[in-house]
Amino acid sequence: QAEIERIHLNKLSENSDGNSLEDNSMQLMKSLSNLKVSDSQEQIQTLEDQWEIVDTEKDKVTSTVQVTRGSQEKTIVRTKCDMITPSRVVTGLLDITNRAIYFFAQSSNPNRSATGNSDAKRIAPTVKRLTSKPLRDRKWRLTSLLSMHRRRFLLRNTAAEFFMDNRRYYMFDFENIKMREKVLSSLSHLPLPQLLPLSKKIIPKDAIKESHITERWVRREISNFEYLMQLNRMAGRTYNDLSQYPVFPWILSDYTSSELDLNNPATYRDLSKPMGALNPKRLEEFKMRYECMKDDTSMAPFLYGSHYSTSLTVLTYLIRLEPFTTQYLALQGRFDHPERLFDSIKASWDGCLNNQQDVKELIPEFFYDPNFLTNHNELDLGSMSSDGRALGDVILPKWASTPHDFVRIHSQALESEFVSLNLHHWIDLIFGYKQQGEEALKANNLFFHLTYEGSVDIDSIEDPVVRQSTVAQILSFGQCPSQLFQNRHPARTPIASIIR
Repeated sequence: QAEIERIHLNKLSENSDGNSLEDNSMQLMKSLSNLKVSDSQEQIQTLEDQWEIVDTEKDKVTSTVQVTRGSQEKTIVRTKCDMITPSRVVTGLLDITNRAIYFFAQSSNPNRSATGNSDAKRIAPTVKRLTSKPLRDRKWRLTSLLSMHRRRFLLRNTAAEFFMDNRRYYMFDFENIKMREKVLSSLSHLPLPQLLPLSKKIIPKDAIKESHITERWVRREISNFEYLMQLNRMAGRTYNDLSQYPVFPWILSDYTSSELDLNNPATYRDLSKPMGALNPKRLEEFKMRYECMKDDTSMAPFLYGSHYSTSLTVLTYLIRLEPFTTQYLALQGRFDHPERLFDSIKASWDGCLNNQQDVKELIPEFFYDPNFLTNHNELDLGSMSSDGRALGDVILPKWASTPHDFVRIHSQALESEFVSLNLHHWIDLIFGYKQQGEEALKANNLFFHLTYEGSVDIDSIEDPVVRQSTVAQILSFGQCPSQLFQNRHPARTPIASIIR
């Protein structure tokens, strides 16, 4: 992943006219378009764990202190799997006993896969070496496990995420769905009173019906922010995988006024349209390209070659915060040209509105964490070529005096009556019936086909070059969430009806 992303990013840096990843990767997309459709389907944990660890270096165990099992422990289930973090994929052995969960890490091996431990599914080895931190074994008490959730990795519904009582969460990818379900079932049947029940529904759209979370949102029992986080979680989005980071909408269109009027509809973005359709002139260009592509039998036509959520988008937004700074540099090798870095809220909005290759949405931090807007570490991000201004803190709209002020007002806007009554339209686009297929085309919401779940079965690809290119595309250029709704999402009850 890192190797291929770096190639594309270097090409982008070399283009003086600002060509994007979309232009540089068009040939890659064409080479992937003939793949058959399949019917199958640590925030980085930088703080030290409370358990003993095993350090490994150059494929050899160098520490004399190892995580060991107690003499009275009995294995319930043991399997090979991969531990997924934003920085790397670690192949190892998951051992669940009647007392604890163990993960015995194996050293990086260029011939091991990140999706099943076989050469037949090999991923570029650099995906496992994005950081220089040593690998380590891990152990968690069973009594610390609070909840488990099904996840996917590389569009394969084979992963699971464990949430612990110390507010950390760990993601594991298994060889297949059967093994994932065996692990989850084994843990579910243990006498763990603190463990929340696991949904019996494997398919996300069935699980969300069972949860009744939508009805709670419609009745205003939970906030817009909480509902969006729950939708992201149930659709497989996770902080452990930058290519599936939680996605939130741009909600405002006014970034120039001195004061923000949250009661004025003109203050807000049209949530019934995807980012690529908000500018009519730009949309016409997207449509023209789509019509031209219909005659090209080597590639399935699409409106947008870029995506609203990618690993690079996340790292660009969070570039001023560690460990994301280190990850950005590991990915690209250096900071990008200042003009292409995240420098201003307004400039970012303008780019998403007008740039032919930029249709990105937001991330949750825009609504709760002011720290990502400040250059606390005094990073040298370069200077603008236009006026020589050095990049530092993110430039805020006039209506926000400080990063805390921005987050406060922005979160108020998210919970406003206008957004409450229109958010279901955006949900239709991202998680709902307008996400793909004919309805997506009608809504001008059609992306490159490999961004959709079920578009390809990686395990069935025999050509290693095509397989690695497919993996690179999925990891680097965006993934749509699992589809949660196949019909129109209900609107939220107006606040006037509740008060009455």
